Amino acid sequence: MKIFKRIAVSAAIGILLFFAYLMIAYSPKHIIGYFTHLRAPGNGDWKIFPSRKINKPDTVFHFKKKLEESYIETLFNDKIRILGLTTFAEYIEKTHTTALIVVKNDTIIYEKYFNGFRRNDLSMAMSMTKSFVNSLIGIAMDEGCIQSVDEPITNYLPELKERDPNFSRITLKHLLMMCSGIDRQQSTINGIPLPWDGKSITFGHPQLRKYILKRLDIHSAPGKQFNYTDYNAELLGLILERAIGKSVSAYLEEKIWKPCEMEYPALWLLDSKKSGFEKKSCGLYARPIDYAKYGRLYLNRGTWNGRRVIPEAWVMESTREDIQTDQLNYYPPGWLRNTYYKYHWKGFMNPDATISLSVGGDMGQNIYISPQKNLIIVHCGSYRSPYGVEDLWDIERQIDNPFFDLLHSQGLAEAMAYLGAMTQTARISLVSERQLNTVGYGFIYENKLDAALAIFKFAVKIFPSSSNAYDSLAEAYMKNGQKEMAIKNYEKSLELNPDNENAKEMINKLKNKTNGGKYKQHEHI
Repeated sequence: MKIFKRIAVSAAIGILLFFAYLMIAYSPKHIIGYFTHLRAPGNGDWKIFPSRKINKPDTVFHFKKKLEESYIETLFNDKIRILGLTTFAEYIEKTHTTALIVVKNDTIIYEKYFNGFRRNDLSMAMSMTKSFVNSLIGIAMDEGCIQSVDEPITNYLPELKERDPNFSRITLKHLLMMCSGIDRQQSTINGIPLPWDGKSITFGHPQLRKYILKRLDIHSAPGKQFNYTDYNAELLGLILERAIGKSVSAYLEEKIWKPCEMEYPALWLLDSKKSGFEKKSCGLYARPIDYAKYGRLYLNRGTWNGRRVIPEAWVMESTREDIQTDQLNYYPPGWLRNTYYKYHWKGFMNPDATISLSVGGDMGQNIYISPQKNLIIVHCGSYRSPYGVEDLWDIERQIDNPFFDLLHSQGLAEAMAYLGAMTQTARISLVSERQLNTVGYGFIYENKLDAALAIFKFAVKIFPSSSNAYDSLAEAYMKNGQKEMAIKNYEKSLELNPDNENAKEMINKLKNKTNGGKYKQHEHI
């Protein structure tokens, strides 16, 4: 028993020493707060942390309203099927959606609030906050407070150069592009950030100024690789604060909130009352309808009802792809094809060569704009998955798209007939391979295999060089019991992409079954 007591005492002492170290290294307030609020960020965090108010203007802008609620909800049908659900209400519950707003041609066609959230409730911006900082950087440059994005950050933060001369190689552009090479200090268990993880620090540390100036390190050369870290936004916020000589909240109120006639006041969370530093990576809280107005500002290239708010050149620079980037080596594995990151905006390249844009947050927050359709979509939530901004990309492509209108209203046969006619006139940009894939898998989940085969056959016809299109067709054949046709299409997929491990695995499985004499199918694509 004495041995067990000694072990228990030693363990207790070890735990106490560990906590003492954490208190000294990361501040008592941060550690106590971390264990007190050990959970995901929430819409009620503005009640926990100190904040600075951003006042609304005397004059408020209101969108026109002409609701098309049923139509908009039908556009989620494919996503609903993929998630194994049956109704839009189930999708809303599954994705923890709190608000969905769709504005087209300056008119609200959908505005609803869910899961106990109300129109005038504050909604966390999370990483959408970073885009507001980006906007203020562009305004500060226009006013001469900041000279250039190509300036070294040490021009404004000389303390970093004193710690490590390599900080002088990092420019403001590197921070905006998320390629500064600064160590993100990632440390999690089962996806939960530990107290010393970068997200935990930026979310809860009471002395962010002090921390980012004294505790950050460089792990790689700037400009080489995309490496998303909240520290980049915090550094930009400190640079902005020093450049303008006032709080960033006051600057936001003066330069954007009031000129854009926001409907409600907003809050910006602070690291602590004593420090008074706004959390530039995640701390903005506002109402979803005012996020839609921010989207409108960018939809109109930085103007608000004829008044210039953000320089147009900055809006374009912030949202256009950097064509000098080596895409293959710059982005991490799994980066979504046909997308790019630029100054806290994400760009989506459509089949017709147009670009759609979004800013997003970690808990399902998104402001999505489609200049070509004069469209703004705002989605707010309270959980990370299974929602993704790609859902809104799909919705945008379906709005005012004759194929999807026919699919929802008259069925697959009419929609496919229309697509076939458009293909003959070389107007195949009407739908993307990804959209056809989504529709096809929706039919698979509904066990409508003939419909799925029709979609995937059309996909390989108009996207003959796509390995994924043949892979999907092969899966539909397999589900339909047509093993030889499945093998044939998996082999074609593998021919187009020799690294397709799924095709290799399925070919081996199917050939073993076919050689056993169980399946005998003969058909041509």
